[in-house]
Amino acid sequence: MIELRNDSLLVSFPEVHPLAAMTITFEKAFRAARTGLEASKLSTGAKFPLKHIDDYAEKIPDALLKRGGVILPMHQSEALAIRFMPHKAQAADGSLYKNDDDKSLYPFIVAVGCGLINAVSGGGIKDKLSANPQNYLFIDEPATLYGMNDRSGATRQFIASPLGKGITVEEQLTGSAEYGGIQLIISPLKKKTFEEHYALQFPYNMPQECGTVRSCVSKAFSLAERALPRHRKIKSCRDYYCEDLSMGISHGERICSTFNDDIYELADWDRKHYSRCFTHILNSEAWREITGEEPEATALSEEQYRRHGVSWKQEYNEK
Repeated sequence: MIELRNDSLLVSFPEVHPLAAMTITFEKAFRAARTGLEASKLSTGAKFPLKHIDDYAEKIPDALLKRGGVILPMHQSEALAIRFMPHKAQAADGSLYKNDDDKSLYPFIVAVGCGLINAVSGGGIKDKLSANPQNYLFIDEPATLYGMNDRSGATRQFIASPLGKGITVEEQLTGSAEYGGIQLIISPLKKKTFEEHYALQFPYNMPQECGTVRSCVSKAFSLAERALPRHRKIKSCRDYYCEDLSMGISHGERICSTFNDDIYELADWDRKHYSRCFTHILNSEAWREITGEEPEATALSEEQYRRHGVSWKQEYNEK
């Protein structure tokens, strides 16, 4: 299941193993002004706010509402990173269990989609799972994804862009501005494989977290879905066409970013148990009207870029 806690997604599979849990956050990132920057230098650690889309059902278009999930606000041209943090196994006395590799984290595989385009392979997020070439993320330690495969083998930074202008990756590859946002599909390692490989002792405890807990598992990502027709009269955000308030992901500069290779066999992953979440990206105007909250006035400022030692361009302030 997936729950929303303190602007983070908590993914857990208690039916598979009590330690199968991971936290996912969507974070602001500095934009790379030139090709070849190391991705880790673009990190800010600042989280985007997340809210349940169902909490605003009366203001959300049906085409978005039926997909479920969460909403987050971004400015046009703003950069984003996705951070994955598997939880550590904790002993009853509070110490952490560790295996021979000095790790105590439950492994997962994650398919990441940008408008249903696979961020790892450049193909479709619903393509058959492949280990060679690997078309998913292997998460066995904290990791951050800053961009997506541009189909040439290079990683291009995630940049928020409006739908309907032909600049998102989804539109360039499919000719359609139908989905936008970011989609996640997560599966855990099988219990038997985990316990054989990690040889954990018992008993153990789950680390305790506090905060509001609400399920935010998304509906199926149906390729047959179609956006609602444009309304002639616009009375509220609910009457907007999806392109008017949603954003997708376009390619930024090429960055240096790597992820771990899967050390297991595909058969070791429990693909009968999976969770998925649709993260809808709203522009600042839509966020204000739907939630009643003011988004940050601008993206990261020129001064913040300079303090961090990253080059800044005027276009980064587009709203």
